[in-house]
Amino acid sequence: MVDTAAGGRNTFKNASRTTRNGAELSWAAKTLETLNLLAAARLRRCALPEISRAAAGQHPAGVPRRTFYGEARWRRSTRFHTALELRYGDRIYTTDANAESAPPYSVVNWRIVFEQRASDWRISEFLRIENLFDKQYVGSVIVGDTNLRFYEPAPRRNGIVGINAVSRF
Repeated sequence: MVDTAAGGRNTFKNASRTTRNGAELSWAAKTLETLNLLAAARLRRCALPEISRAAAGQHPAGVPRRTFYGEARWRRSTRFHTALELRYGDRIYTTDANAESAPPYSVVNWRIVFEQRASDWRISEFLRIENLFDKQYVGSVIVGDTNLRFYEPAPRRNGIVGINAVSRF
C-alpha cells in the first residue's frame, strides 16, 4: 500500500488488515507417447478494507487477479524435446483506488533442449525464444508513481542460448 508519493519517490506501508481468497488449479496429461500438456491457473480475490472509503474493498495495486500458464511439450527421445508455452496475466492496477491499470496480456515462448548423458554427468544445450510473436505489452508497473509513469514495457522478442551441466555424486 502506498504511504507517501512525492517527486517520483514512493514509500510503502503494510496493510494491517487484508482479506485474501483464491484458488490455484493445475492439470497435466500425457496425451500421446511423445506429447505432454500442462496447465496452471490462479485466481485471487483480495481486499484492503483500511484504505479510504472511496477505495475500500478495491483490489491491491500491483497484483493481477488472474494468471495462467500452459505448456505443450513434445519429446522425440530422451535426448531432445521442444515446447510452446503460453502465459496470461490479468490487468494490474497502478493505484490503490484502482483508477488506472495495465491491460491484460498473453505471450508465447518456445524452447528447444538437446541432452546428453555420460557416467554421472548430464549436459543439455538449450535455446529459448521469449515473446515469440514480438507482442508489445506492459511487463511491470510502478505502483503509485506521482509522475504518472506507471508502465514499464516488457522485452520484445529475445533469445536465450545456454548450456547446463549437472553431475550426480
